[in-house]
Amino acid sequence: MSEHPPASWPGRLLIVGSGLMGTSLGLAIRRAGGSVHLHDRDPERLALAASLGAGEPCAEAEAGPGCGAFDVAVVAVPPRQTATVCVDLIRSGVAAVVMLARFNSANAAYGESYLLVTILAAVLGGVDPFGGFGKVGGLLLALIILQVISSAFNLLNLSQFLTLAIWGGILIAVAAVPHLGGKAPR
Repeated sequence: MSEHPPASWPGRLLIVGSGLMGTSLGLAIRRAGGSVHLHDRDPERLALAASLGAGEPCAEAEAGPGCGAFDVAVVAVPPRQTATVCVDLIRSGVAAVVMLARFNSANAAYGESYLLVTILAAVLGGVDPFGGFGKVGGLLLALIILQVISSAFNLLNLSQFLTLAIWGGILIAVAAVPHLGGKAPR
């Protein structure tokens, strides 16, 4: 049997999960001359894999657009988390396309402005902020209410900063209601 020289990797690779499998794959691809970026929710594990030379780290908020385009993405997470991570990556990709179409540009920080409103809609819709389930009807009603309020803010030409402050105040008020009524879980 003759030894074949290692083939070079033809494109950019994103490895989601920098545990034993992800780091090993990153090291092998880098050794073959490939460009590897690593993504992991655990910053310590990500830093360790990067320090071993398995690839360039991408922060939590930068997976995908923040690190650039990729030819191949490998999900190297435990089997129980694979479906969740794949769904999250697909949703992120769809959201990126929608944001790109809406703003005619791309930036990893665009989604940050929707975080407060998303949490507010969920809490206003009846979802427990500490984990749990809610009803679709409650969430739809909350979204309609928030859209009416948002339209009113636009018609009144309110500042975006004032709007965010009002959203935060509504979130605090909605979260405080169970505590004021004495029905908060202990």
